[in-house]
Amino acid sequence: MTKSVVTLDDKYLQREGQVMLSTLQGVVRLLLDQSRRDAAAGLKTAGYVTGYRGSPVTTLDAQLWANERLLAQHDIRFEPGLNEELAATSVRGAQQIDWFGRPRVDGVFSLWYAKGVGVDRACEAIKQANFEGTARHGGALVLAGDDHAAKSSLTAHQSEHTLIAGFVPVLYPATTEDLLRMGQFGFALSRASGLYVGIKAVTDTLDLTSTVALPGTDFPIAMPPSIPGIDLNLRQGMTALQQEALVVDHRLPMAQAFVRANGMDRVTRG
Repeated sequence: MTKSVVTLDDKYLQREGQVMLSTLQGVVRLLLDQSRRDAAAGLKTAGYVTGYRGSPVTTLDAQLWANERLLAQHDIRFEPGLNEELAATSVRGAQQIDWFGRPRVDGVFSLWYAKGVGVDRACEAIKQANFEGTARHGGALVLAGDDHAAKSSLTAHQSEHTLIAGFVPVLYPATTEDLLRMGQFGFALSRASGLYVGIKAVTDTLDLTSTVALPGTDFPIAMPPSIPGIDLNLRQGMTALQQEALVVDHRLPMAQAFVRANGMDRVTRG
């Protein structure tokens, strides 16, 4: 018998099987996996991640900086935000690349992060961006770090009510493995519906380090049929009321159809 070679980079480079990683390292892995999924589908995409530190997402920027070279190899850029609102607005701009000349990529998948009180602070910027929408080959995730017990925050906080106010559908992973799988579903949901998609991650989830069964990047994602004559993704020239009507009448129902098509709401313990 020969001993397999194991390296610290396996958590990001290994394509299948099991690896040990923390949930915040899993966020880095998610970005890499989305790039790999797009490449396998024949899409040339770039990635963009930004946000503002604060417990329980305090050290996410450290994980991103530590893997800057690997992220660059996958055309993924990390740019920490000066504050939560400006970070959210820069994600909005990443969805608009088709409006400015001829972009070198088909789209930019983006991830914004902040602690729960930062989600509250950035609600207006997130809602405006969500009403404008996401690009067909872009997509945007809103990673909300929630500290229900005020373990390391001045106040106990949660983000569902703020995301609901911004018409942002919410996915709620319970483990690192959930995050890796739900994140890929989230980007596909964002592209299909034109909505920003929330990822609620509580302190207990973000503090995990565990052995994870990698979901891979080729598991099937069902796409509901498009609505004839309706473009759900962002486009120029829409008024505020037209944007709101599109969100309420078409984008949110498409999000519900996507969740049903992929069996995402499920009972794991009866």
